Amino acid sequence: MTESQTSALEQGIEGEETAQTVSFFQNKHFALLIGLVVLLIDQATKLWIEGRMALNTAVSPIDALAPYFEFAHIANRGMAFGLFQSSSLFFLGTALVMIAGILYFNYQTPIISTPFRLAMGLLLGGAIGNLIDRIRIGHVTDFIHVNLLPLIGTEYANHFLLRYLNWFVFNIADLAVVTGVIILLYVSLTEEEL
Repeated sequence: MTESQTSALEQGIEGEETAQTVSFFQNKHFALLIGLVVLLIDQATKLWIEGRMALNTAVSPIDALAPYFEFAHIANRGMAFGLFQSSSLFFLGTALVMIAGILYFNYQTPIISTPFRLAMGLLLGGAIGNLIDRIRIGHVTDFIHVNLLPLIGTEYANHFLLRYLNWFVFNIADLAVVTGVIILLYVSLTEEEL
């Protein structure tokens, strides 16, 4: 056997071992499972809110957290966290492009990383969840409101940075997308494959 044949055989064996050691959580299909779970939770919570609360109303589910956390049912025609209102059609197209990009990136990237696949799934589920809302009712249902401003005093409500302690109303899909982006940033800074 020649040296090049031996080298090719060794590389083939290493490739087989790598393929066999990839766990389900590092597999490209793991992202689809995570996306499906996010989508189901997102849609179930939105349907629950829509069925129990009138639009533009708020309720505190836990009295002790009343100043800091509430459910506030709003119609968001913009993007995540209520930004850029009145651009529903644009964001419908953007969501379709984003979903196609996530699927392409997930299946074309040979990275063997559980955090990477988790991030892809979170992004996918979040994007599809908000897309379904836009198609189903013409806007995204947002309902989670966190306001930490009372911890430091409402006199700071107009301060450039501190006003963001009173967060925009969001939903599970928004939370999944933001978490997915944070995980991707972490992976890009820590994983050598990228």
